[in-house]
Amino acid sequence: MPEFKVIMHGAFAAAASEVDERGLELPSGISGFYATRIIKAANVDEAVEKAKEVIVSELDETLLRGRADLTVRFAVDECRKLRLFSSRLPDKGFTFY
Repeated sequence: MPEFKVIMHGAFAAAASEVDERGLELPSGISGFYATRIIKAANVDEAVEKAKEVIVSELDETLLRGRADLTVRFAVDECRKLRLFSSRLPDKGFTFY
């Protein structure tokens, strides 16, 4: 199965308040992020969907902490099929702004 490099841009959108039950603002004033993931998929569309799932899962374990009022809007910055050396590319982490 081919591998794809998917660069996603995400923006946080709070449905109600940007303050959670502990009085903390939307993750420390963060309004969005970029993330790169290497995804095995049959095609570009599948790679993008899998990348979204991985990123949401990672965010839910850390910043989102299961907050139902907070959603993430995604935009694909880049998605391309890889040829070689995918193990040398970054595959985790976020760049927040």
